[in-house]
Amino acid sequence: MGLLQTLFGRRARESNDWRQATLNPLLRLKLEEFVLSGSGSRPRHYFRFIDDTGEASEFIVKYDQFGDQLIYSGTMYRQSGETDFSQLSEQAWSIPITHLMSQGRILATRVQPTRHFSSDV
Repeated sequence: MGLLQTLFGRRARESNDWRQATLNPLLRLKLEEFVLSGSGSRPRHYFRFIDDTGEASEFIVKYDQFGDQLIYSGTMYRQSGETDFSQLSEQAWSIPITHLMSQGRILATRVQPTRHFSSDV
């Protein structure tokens, strides 16, 4: 019973990991860089991820600040070799965008805001 449970338990975990990575492709990437940038009223979270082939994917999560609340205003994206960022569709990318927003909230508590090119995007 223990062997069967180990085998089927492992398959279930692997299947679940595969499903999660399919729904959220960011889970297959390694976070290389996080920057908190932007002015006080327009903060930005910059993420640079690397895939297993060494290709970079960059994301900028943009917020507007009203009083003491941050309001999400969009996510920009570009891959290695591209010069311009593109706006991501919130319908098609809702799970990865939610993941970035969650990671940004956690990581922003550990870093100081800095001047970065993402402030101007």
